[in-house]
Amino acid sequence: MQGKIGHGTLILVGKARLIINRHQSIDVVSLGYSLDIPGQQWLCALCEAMSKLTGGAVSIVGMRASGFEPGAGPRVTQAHCVGDPSIADRLIAADREMGPAMVAETHGTMGGKTFLIMDTEDRFPEAVEVYRRVIRCEDVLILSAVDPNFAGVGVQMFSDKRLTLTNAEWDLFFRLTVHIAAADRLRRGLEHNPMEGRTLDDFDPAAVSQAIFDPKTFRVAHANALKGPAIEVLRDKARLADRARGSLSKTNPEEALEIWQGLVRGKWSLVDWFDSDGRRFVLARPNAPDLGDPRGLSEREMQVATFAATGESGKRIGYRLGISTGHVSSVLRSVMRKLDVKSQSELVSKLSPIFQASDERSHS
Repeated sequence: MQGKIGHGTLILVGKARLIINRHQSIDVVSLGYSLDIPGQQWLCALCEAMSKLTGGAVSIVGMRASGFEPGAGPRVTQAHCVGDPSIADRLIAADREMGPAMVAETHGTMGGKTFLIMDTEDRFPEAVEVYRRVIRCEDVLILSAVDPNFAGVGVQMFSDKRLTLTNAEWDLFFRLTVHIAAADRLRRGLEHNPMEGRTLDDFDPAAVSQAIFDPKTFRVAHANALKGPAIEVLRDKARLADRARGSLSKTNPEEALEIWQGLVRGKWSLVDWFDSDGRRFVLARPNAPDLGDPRGLSEREMQVATFAATGESGKRIGYRLGISTGHVSSVLRSVMRKLDVKSQSELVSKLSPIFQASDERSHS
């Protein structure tokens, strides 16, 4: 069957399903949070893990970006390719042909989302046409694992057939996107910490973590100004994350990925750390995204409002922040009252200046 898209006539060769190794999904998340991988090797290891997740059936290009340049697109700091090595060159050629304005429009609109490029052909027909003609692929699955300021990771999976995903598979890739974004943010915070004068290869875990747990007993080995309910919440979530990384990742990877949420109460990431004697500890590291001027909102309200403005459902916002869907709804109602808005489009208009300011800070 033929179909016209933009200025070209394209041959549709039917749809295909990705064969996804779900048991690999927790390995991808665990690797993302691994602190013992040097900075330049981390993206390479992440792309290799994503390739194992898909059984090596697609070529993968991963890119780290420090933010977004208005009118130009993501500020790419590192890239890595797994599979067909010519894909990376063809991707560069496609971006060059599309030009800065088109690249900025497509990336800027879809930042933070997980999507199939061919599903966007009604919105971006010219960009889709360039992708198919220049890159010579039938579809691309894109995981845009970036913060609202567009700092983060983009993973693109190139297929020679039009792809289709089940709802469960969409959920899986969304959750991976959430964790990859959080893991990249964690690494950016540790790779250069001016306050501590340390790098990722040399840091004091007690100085950069608000709680440290012994995973054998989940007793608190160290707590930095945290006590009472906060410690108990972190302890419970650390147990769940440890369960997800353990046998549950093999017996029920979907449940494992469901219970290991993106953050704890919108504030902390839980990561493994090994001391010089090889003993494992679980660190609770502050890792909330930088969302800019709260405009009279609390931190939690700003988090919920920001992701609601990108079109995310309450369920997905809850997973991203590690809070219940009911709590998301309650917070969003408070936001709408405070900002005096009645629709999602009004919310976007209120918050767009904050997104721009956040991106300018990331570039400075």
